[in-house]
Amino acid sequence: MNITYAEVKKRAPKSRDTWFRKLIGDPVAIPLTYLLARYTEVTPVALTKATIIWGLGAAIAFAIGALPLGIFFHYLRFLFDAMDGKLSRIKQEDDTYRGALDFLGDGIVDTLVVIGLAIHGDKTLLTLFLIWMSISFLIHRSTSLSYRLMQQSNIKSKEFVSPEMEKIYGNSRIIALYYKLTRKTEKWGINPIPSAAESSVLIFIVGPLVWSLTNSIQWMYLFVSIGIILSLPVTIGAGVIAYTLAKSGDKN
Repeated sequence: MNITYAEVKKRAPKSRDTWFRKLIGDPVAIPLTYLLARYTEVTPVALTKATIIWGLGAAIAFAIGALPLGIFFHYLRFLFDAMDGKLSRIKQEDDTYRGALDFLGDGIVDTLVVIGLAIHGDKTLLTLFLIWMSISFLIHRSTSLSYRLMQQSNIKSKEFVSPEMEKIYGNSRIIALYYKLTRKTEKWGINPIPSAAESSVLIFIVGPLVWSLTNSIQWMYLFVSIGIILSLPVTIGAGVIAYTLAKSGDKN
C-alpha cells in the first residue's frame, strides 16, 4: 500500500482513546502499523486473530506458572490489539466483522487469562478476580443497555459524548462533570477517566511482572485491587448513562 508515515500518524489513531494507549501504546503501535500497511498484505482481521492467539498463549503460560512467558504473550496481545483497528482505519475497510471478533475475543481471552492466573494463585487472588470480573460484567451490561435504549429512542449519535446526548442527559451532575473533563482533555485525544484498558495492563502485565520478580503474590493483590478501583468510575458512569436514557425514554 502506497502510504506515507505522516498519513498513517494522521489516520491510524482514534480521535479519542485511553491515556495508556495514547501515551505508551501508540508510540510503538503506529510505526509497526505503518510497516505492515506499507510493505505487507496483512489484513486487520488477521491481526485481530493473532491478538486472540497471543491472549490464549498468555492464559496457558500463566496456568502452568510460566509468568515471564505469559507476560510476554500478553504484551504482544496488547500491542496487536492496538494495531488491528489502526490498520483497519488506514485501509478504510468495513470494520463490522473485525470489531465483533475483537469484542468477543477480548471477553473470552480475559476470562481465560484470569483463570490461568487464578490457578497459579490462591483463594485471595481468586476473590479479587471475581470482584473485578463482576465489575466488568456490570460495565458491559450497562453499556449494552444504553446502546439498545439509544436505538429504541431513534438517537442518531453513536457516541455517549455528543451535543444530541448532552440534551438528553439534562441536569445530571455526574455526567456534567464527565463532559467537563472530556472537553479539557479533548486536545490530547484521551479519555478523562480510567478504563478497562488500564486495569487490564495492571492486572495482566504489571502485576504478574512484579510477582515474578519478587516471588510475592501480595503484589498481585495490590495491582488487582488498583484495577478494581480504576474500574469503578466507568462502572458508575455506565450505570448513570443507562439510567438517564431509560428515564428519558419513559418520559417520551
